[in-house]
Amino acid sequence: IRFLKAGKHVLSEKPIAPTVETATRVLREYQTLQQQPVWSVAENFRYEPGIQKAAELVRSSIGDIITVTLVVKNPFLPTNPYLNTSWRKDPSWYGGFFIDAFVHAIAGLRAIVPGELQKVSAVTGHLTEHLPGPDTMAAHLTWKSGTMGTISAS
Repeated sequence: IRFLKAGKHVLSEKPIAPTVETATRVLREYQTLQQQPVWSVAENFRYEPGIQKAAELVRSSIGDIITVTLVVKNPFLPTNPYLNTSWRKDPSWYGGFFIDAFVHAIAGLRAIVPGELQKVSAVTGHLTEHLPGPDTMAAHLTWKSGTMGTISAS
């Protein structure tokens, strides 16, 4: 936030903070800045050609989306080399590998489905011993447009 307050554009890595409370505080501080420099989170899925093509089709020919379902299945096997990154194993960074991988799927969904999310309700579970924090999620989403969606992730 120090650089944003100084008027510098910032590209953040994910996650932007170790806790929801800290991320919320930083976001609120940013929103109160008189001049808001560009602040973006490094996220590559919104630039994937398939995601961009799907978004283009929705806007040009498919039309309004009434409902959407996203099923995310990630290979969270003990042999996955990303599991050995220290912050993903650190319980103070809630969500670790699951949140890190899932953020890509939700970024893709948000790129395809137009408009802003209005409400998200989710439950998470921790069902796999070799993963820290949550590894399973079921969610319901509502966009301001009225579009509704469900997400199943594990």
